[in-house]
Amino acid sequence: MSTRGAGPSLPQATAKRDADRLIELGHADQAAGDFDSAMARYVEALGFAPIYPRVHINMGNLCRAMGRLDDALMHFRTVERLAPDYPVAHYNLGALFMQRNEHGAAEAALCRALVLDPRMVDAAVMLADLLDALGRSAEAEAQLRRVAESDAPGRIGAVVNLGIILARQRRVDEARELLESALAWDAGSALAHAALGKLYLTTRRHGDASRAFAEAMTLQADLPAAVGGALFLTNFRDDASDVAVLEAHRSVGLRLQAQAGSQAIRLSDHGNTGRRLKIGYVSGDFRQHPVGLFVRPVLQCHDSEKFDVYCYSNGEVGDDLGRALRRSAPNWRPIGSLGDADTARLIVHDGIDILVDLAGYTDGTRLPVFAYRAAPVQVSWLGYLNTTGLPSMDYRLTDRHTDPVGHTEGLHTETLVRLANSQWCYAPVYSVPLIEQPHADAADALIFGSFNQFGKISDQCLALWCLVLRELPAAILRVYDVPEGSTRVEFLAQIARNGVDPQRVHLHDRVDVMQYFRAIGEVDIALDTLPYNGATTTLDVLWMGVPVVALRGQRAIARGSFSILSTLGLPALIAQSEAEYVQINVGLAHDPAWRQNLRRGLRAQMEASPLMDAPSFVRDLENCYLTMWQDLGQAGGT
Repeated sequence: MSTRGAGPSLPQATAKRDADRLIELGHADQAAGDFDSAMARYVEALGFAPIYPRVHINMGNLCRAMGRLDDALMHFRTVERLAPDYPVAHYNLGALFMQRNEHGAAEAALCRALVLDPRMVDAAVMLADLLDALGRSAEAEAQLRRVAESDAPGRIGAVVNLGIILARQRRVDEARELLESALAWDAGSALAHAALGKLYLTTRRHGDASRAFAEAMTLQADLPAAVGGALFLTNFRDDASDVAVLEAHRSVGLRLQAQAGSQAIRLSDHGNTGRRLKIGYVSGDFRQHPVGLFVRPVLQCHDSEKFDVYCYSNGEVGDDLGRALRRSAPNWRPIGSLGDADTARLIVHDGIDILVDLAGYTDGTRLPVFAYRAAPVQVSWLGYLNTTGLPSMDYRLTDRHTDPVGHTEGLHTETLVRLANSQWCYAPVYSVPLIEQPHADAADALIFGSFNQFGKISDQCLALWCLVLRELPAAILRVYDVPEGSTRVEFLAQIARNGVDPQRVHLHDRVDVMQYFRAIGEVDIALDTLPYNGATTTLDVLWMGVPVVALRGQRAIARGSFSILSTLGLPALIAQSEAEYVQINVGLAHDPAWRQNLRRGLRAQMEASPLMDAPSFVRDLENCYLTMWQDLGQAGGT
């Protein structure tokens, strides 16, 4: 876009006033979702005041919302040239470069913003997030500490983000003390309460987590981190009824829908059912993450003649898997720095037919985008094995094992669509050899292992594991993902209260991916978590030839391992009751020949199963999409 007429001086008062009037009209158009009209207003304003920074800032922000990142860069550079000492201009540039994954340029722009305004908390937080993502955690920590210890307005935001970074570094006691001390001087910080709730959740303090999220929502009813955290927590609790879980999700879904309100985007043209459909995937986890691993074969195998695929990425693409996913996606849209309404408008602008949420209420969620009805068909899949409670979410993709016909429909606000075999397609990224003889230096030992997220080990789950260990006095248990410090002390104390000598339980922190697979291969039997089962972890332990027993639960979240073992054809490893769960684990412990046969044959059995038949899985997935689209046409569109 041209900026002809730019001169050395700022616009005259009359021209500036006319430009301001047009900018306000443009704001209204943009809020209504009319990007073209908004752009026309801003272009007209530019004619009145071609060197007015405010015009270029607004044009840059609109271009970002439309996915026109090169045009946005041109306008932000113009602001930088016209007002070189304006910190917001450099902050906008930094946010844009983050969206473009140009990390060096983003760092330089954000640093410049902070030189001009050292008290700009938003710039400090964004810079710290960038440095942390680049593996420069010490610099990120120093950056946040500097702002947190200043008198900058809103510095509590830096404190909260510092706590989050410390928790990521597994310094959980330090993170907890920081957040608790922050609340001692600012008890009204909903963000701090929500961050503390997340920390409690991941360290198995589920009751404390519930109270922290509730306090956060008392202070700020619709804080996404608190609302999402509270709902996500329901999947970990063994004391929540199915009806209570449904109603909690339904209540939040209705609130999200109400917040979209009259801004919800109305789509009425179903279009030609014979054309190539546009499928959009929304996730903050297009990276080394279970969602990234499961979506990888889908992006690779989609039929490009029938489907045009878009990925709306709400997070950084900083690792090898993230870069591979980006290469596999024909259309990549970074949305991390876009608001929900602007993201919805971008999706409408792209003409997406079927929009698929891969996060639910996990970190990086963008469910509010779906409340705007950004696409004619909206689907929940993969990242959240529960209802979203959102009236505008049409379907949830699942399978007949986690959600048997006639069993869980009443626990969802969505229509359930069952994939033919499994809702998961496993495609290992790493070449990891089998370990034929686990713990060869102590061949006669019997070792159980837990490799799921530590926060998934509910009190009921731990009590059940201890029943198994009490039946096998010589067995030991290795538990991974346990942070050092007070978390370990309390966990071992709880094991002792369950009648097991804590000396028999060996605790390990999180390890890198290759160490993780080797650790799996060095145990005899893996223990699943409940009520929130493993999915990726269950597949990983089976891939390493290690048996895992599934206790079939009532909700989908408690039937993940049951689904995988059912698809694999291993009913002997499925328990229908807690007593049978103990019995099967003890039976495996006493039958080394059974374990050895499984170790030798499980990998080949998986490779021959539907769990690893990516082309067939994706054809089935695509057929589900086509059926959804045809059903919409028969219903007369939206």
